Amino acid sequence: MDKYLIDLATAFLKIDPVRYNMQGINQRNEVYNQDAENNFTSYLVAEFRRIMEEQNNHYNGLTMDFDIMKLRVNFRPDFVLHENNISRRKQIFIGEVKTSTRANIGGDLSNLLTAVNKDLRFENAVMMVINKSYNSTVREIINFIQENNLLDSPEIATKIWLFHSKINLTKNLPDFKIENILSVYYNN
Repeated sequence: MDKYLIDLATAFLKIDPVRYNMQGINQRNEVYNQDAENNFTSYLVAEFRRIMEEQNNHYNGLTMDFDIMKLRVNFRPDFVLHENNISRRKQIFIGEVKTSTRANIGGDLSNLLTAVNKDLRFENAVMMVINKSYNSTVREIINFIQENNLLDSPEIATKIWLFHSKINLTKNLPDFKIENILSVYYNN
């Protein structure tokens, strides 16, 4: 795993697990869980930008963008580390965040596959899954790998990373895992 992904994991771990969920009160004064994806992603980007400022020489010429449209492939990733939105020279990583316990990650994985496999030329892609059970996430990844014949293209599959976190209620701390999706496939 390269330094950029290690720094992204560091930024992730600096986020208070309170940001994994958001609760609101509806018109009937009932508490409900809101989608915390944008909230979490904004904290992630802020923490990562702090790391970039601390290590300016390593990140010279790169920018961390949040929720920008990639018209070439018609999707809007949650975060991107790249030179800029015009050049395709330094496409470091692209990522999607899911915070729902019932999130379907197949569509996001397809977008990330396109980002590392086609025109965008990203070095890595990151699927961040928060709150959903690890076993459910693994099942979706295994199905995705099989449906897309990625066992025949390990050089592509190893560019897509899973960052998974779920609060461990007995410890009241997040359980955090990082692995590329091919490792997820072979280890489960």
